[in-house]
Amino acid sequence: MITVLFGGSRPDGNTAHLTKMAIAGYDYEWIDLTEYQLNPVRDVRHDNTTIGSYEDDYKTIIDKVLASDTVIIASPIYWYSLSASMKSFIDHWSETLMDPRYKDFKEKMSEKDFRLIIVGGDCPKVKAKPCITQVKYS
Repeated sequence: MITVLFGGSRPDGNTAHLTKMAIAGYDYEWIDLTEYQLNPVRDVRHDNTTIGSYEDDYKTIIDKVLASDTVIIASPIYWYSLSASMKSFIDHWSETLMDPRYKDFKEKMSEKDFRLIIVGGDCPKVKAKPCITQVKYS
């Protein structure tokens, strides 16, 4: 199954059009991250605690991602990076690493076929480099 994580601010913008062209003919689930509530990330690494619950929509989304074979990260390039909604979702992975319900999170995520579709305005080859590096390391 393919899950598209859409981080664009325009549902009919360039990023959406390019992504839909790339997945034409495939079965997929489209998740528009701007339609979900993602609260600020809680960093409990130094508190000697774990994450036990989420008070936003993150768990719903990450469970869909974990059930997928392929995950497409689709985002415009904003200031050399992913959109804020996409970055917020990825930041939440830090919480998942501290959640005992997801003990095998890193292993499961490493098995996913991640694809990146990014769209930039002027000089996209230059402006995309930091974004590509960020996603690669994530």
